[in-house]
Amino acid sequence: MDYHKSFSPDKSSYSYEITLTRQQLASIIVLRVETVIRNIKNIEKQEVLKIINRNIYY
Repeated sequence: MDYHKSFSPDKSSYSYEITLTRQQLASIIVLRVETVIRNIKNIEKQEVLKIINRNIYY
């Protein structure tokens, strides 16, 4: 994610929107959608990601 965010003009926290859906993320990493959602929530609790209006920001 850092690599992709490095091309963004805004480098502040939670400024990079991850444009993939939860289903697309699950397909890429070969996990069930429920597992992806649970892990995204855990990462959000660690304040690495933020979910705003059903969109994921890094």
